[in-house]
Amino acid sequence: MKKKNDKSKRIRIYLPIAAILLFLIDAQITRALQLVGKESFLIHAHLLLIVLMMASFRMKRKTMIFWGIVLGLLMDLYYIGIIGIYTIAMPLTVAATYLLFSYVEANSFTLLINTIIIISIFEVSTAGLQVLFNISNISGVVFFARMLGPTLLFNIGMFLLLIAPLRKLFKLGPLRVKE
Repeated sequence: MKKKNDKSKRIRIYLPIAAILLFLIDAQITRALQLVGKESFLIHAHLLLIVLMMASFRMKRKTMIFWGIVLGLLMDLYYIGIIGIYTIAMPLTVAATYLLFSYVEANSFTLLINTIIIISIFEVSTAGLQVLFNISNISGVVFFARMLGPTLLFNIGMFLLLIAPLRKLFKLGPLRVKE
């Protein structure tokens, strides 16, 4: 039993550091993909969301929602300069992960489907809030065709590349989210 507690303790220590690094890596990948896509499409990397989803199997819901708020706040400060959009969207997305896995047994296929759902929730909620508060004026067609679609394709590819190492990193056997 002590070994399991040591593992959880290490995850609690390293997850915030890894999350901040992934936030920065996501920002750099997104910026690089912006340069490649020019005006034709916009891809957002969401490695952080994928890792948070995997961490939900080792961390308690309250802890993950707390880190969702902290990371959302950092994202607001980094991307927009207005606190609120990501501070709301990130913990809601984390909570959605727990909700989804309370109804569905987790396996590699449902992890992939959940990745699509949480990225969609995150992107739709952030874009919707930005339009609501007149920060952006993106149309629905442009959002879905030039932003959400390419973002999902890119992140599905990243998920497929990272699923095996992440399962090994988090030492995930049978998957059950922590309440």
